Amino acid sequence: MQTLGRSDTEGAAPGPGEAAPESHLAGFFHVGFGAAELGLLALGATLHVLAMPPFDLWFLGPFILTPLLVVLRGKSPRVALSCGFLFGSMAYVGGLHWFAGLFGAFAVGFWGLLALFCGAFAGLFALLQRWWGYRRALLIAPPLWLAVDFVRCELWPLAYVWLSLGYSLHSQPWLLAVASLVGVYGLTLLLAASSAALAALLSLRDRWASSYVTVVALVGVTLVLAAPGTSAPQTAAAATTRVRLVQVEDNLTLGLRLAASPGLQPNTVVVFPEYATLDSPLQQPGIRRGLASFARRHRVYLLVGCVEYH
Repeated sequence: MQTLGRSDTEGAAPGPGEAAPESHLAGFFHVGFGAAELGLLALGATLHVLAMPPFDLWFLGPFILTPLLVVLRGKSPRVALSCGFLFGSMAYVGGLHWFAGLFGAFAVGFWGLLALFCGAFAGLFALLQRWWGYRRALLIAPPLWLAVDFVRCELWPLAYVWLSLGYSLHSQPWLLAVASLVGVYGLTLLLAASSAALAALLSLRDRWASSYVTVVALVGVTLVLAAPGTSAPQTAAAATTRVRLVQVEDNLTLGLRLAASPGLQPNTVVVFPEYATLDSPLQQPGIRRGLASFARRHRVYLLVGCVEYH
């Protein structure tokens, strides 16, 4: 096992006595890390779970990827792939445990698919480390994580948007306001950069690592100060906005009936997430007229998910 305080080897393979021999797992995945590194991966996964709902310990967000990046130092791409997969498996099983009740035994497959994205990040990081060294790989790690996350959330057909790092800041208006400048992916990039800077500080402990931390901190502070609304007090109207969430699957009639249940007040935002209807209100005038009539009658705002627009 590598020690955190040794000099930067720029991604070179560990010499004799520096790392345990790699053993093979299922022909493709390889394990070449000890109990301490396994503990670090578990720590990172635990931080991931605790930073997200329902725990919402948002201040853990900047540290989520740090243990993984520390473990990846000097690892081969195959070992890194298994490290990332293991980290992702623990993080997503903990954060998306409700998959078991929804999908039964098939939840294992969904957890595994999500974990593969973490494995892909780790494997690509190890390749960059092999080519350009650990320092440069840490500089590229934040945009690399963002790219893999964007593919998972937007480009992959299943579009798994759950638990992106930026969502861990949803409970803090003064941080969430930054999303108006950079979006949720900008928040994810900032948190990934924080983790990479901290990994550099823990692993390298030199002036370059300290400079990395300083730059990331300055960028974060600048974004917070530049974000609209972070310095202005919240208005009474913003503080009292009501939201009613109605979860139905392709049954908009039932959804509207549930939305109109007692307690619905004017100016409430009524949200029908995911697939409240399999038809597009933009293509079906009858649906559009029905929604408009409901909104006028109850004086509310509607956000309706459908197949084309969700």
